[in-house]
Amino acid sequence: ELEARTREEQSLHRYYRLVSRTTQLLSLLSLLRRAHFLPTLPEVEWGLLNGLTFHQLVCTCAGQERVTCLISALVSADAHPVEHAGEFAQYGMDATNDADKLADSLSEQSYLYFSQGDRLAYQGFQAARAALGCGEGSVQRTTYGNRAAVLLRRAARHWTSPRLVSGSLTADDNYNAESSPLARASNALSAIGHVGGIVDVCLACAA
Repeated sequence: ELEARTREEQSLHRYYRLVSRTTQLLSLLSLLRRAHFLPTLPEVEWGLLNGLTFHQLVCTCAGQERVTCLISALVSADAHPVEHAGEFAQYGMDATNDADKLADSLSEQSYLYFSQGDRLAYQGFQAARAALGCGEGSVQRTTYGNRAAVLLRRAARHWTSPRLVSGSLTADDNYNAESSPLARASNALSAIGHVGGIVDVCLACAA
């Protein structure tokens, strides 16, 4: 009887995980579709999911890796330079606010896909962009730059997939350095002259 109850509990747990991942993937796709049509946000790279079935996205490691790669590309992309903020504001649009809302929604509705590492990476790239918009040598640039380095270092501890880090996790499984979150983080920190941050991120990722 005890063995039967254990098997039943295990089956219920698996069913719960299946239902949870399915509903969260539906929420994720809905949020990404909405984000895709917002001019203030980067374009969603749907091609990364090309050739995968819904079953694969929910149940397989390969599907999870592709979703992770798509989210990584989205949170680290910089489709609109800082100088466009005024242009968006003129039409009542706020790129930072829209991005924050998307990140919050992903954290709440799709936390099985949008991990803590994704959240940290998003915040780190936002801080790096803010630093880039400040004058060189200013206190604000230094503050934002240090914040970006700390957040990206913490995010790098979650980049455990060799294929994701190397940039080989693409729709056609070809190598693409630009798809690597480590490369994107290094480029973002390099743009603001934070060499120490690049070293810290690389060491955290390798640890």
